[in-house]
Amino acid sequence: MAGQSASPETALARAQSPAPTGGQLAHAATAAAPTGPFRSKWTGSKQARWARDGSKTIAFELEAEKDIAVWMKRVRPFLAIRCLYHNTEVMVLPDSAASIEPNDRHTVRVGFDGGADAQQLWFGSDDHQALFAPDGAAFANQIATARTLRFGFTPYNAKPVVIEFDVRGFEDLIGLVAKTCAAKPARNPRAK
Repeated sequence: MAGQSASPETALARAQSPAPTGGQLAHAATAAAPTGPFRSKWTGSKQARWARDGSKTIAFELEAEKDIAVWMKRVRPFLAIRCLYHNTEVMVLPDSAASIEPNDRHTVRVGFDGGADAQQLWFGSDDHQALFAPDGAAFANQIATARTLRFGFTPYNAKPVVIEFDVRGFEDLIGLVAKTCAAKPARNPRAK
């Protein structure tokens, strides 16, 4: 635990372990740095709002950990999760169109925490600036149980990139999304 000294056994084990390499040392320094209490990086209102169809909507977004290179610029993508028209949607907004593929979907690679990446086919938005998970509710549930998300895709006219997201904290928001999506549309009291 933070603030406690290591036990004699732990100190002995550290003394007997091989010296870390430069990369390991940088990672260890980052991991060992005191960070204080965890603060979720997710933004959005925890209060649902009304959509045009009378259903409730709620949305949360998360900025990527680093910029990525897309055609002729560098951008900072976003991950967004929302309930809209009773559907949970998960989208990555890379501020770039994805490479052109022969169908209406785009090949992406997703991985959680230290697990292997899996190839999936995601839908592109009409304005070509976002990619949508094929099953938003299932993907949102995966995000809620993870610490990190890796999202790889090939931007238009650029080399493949991997976007990293620190998704911690979404476990506290998934219930709001699920509750909002499950709510029935408001009934118009004037309707007969």
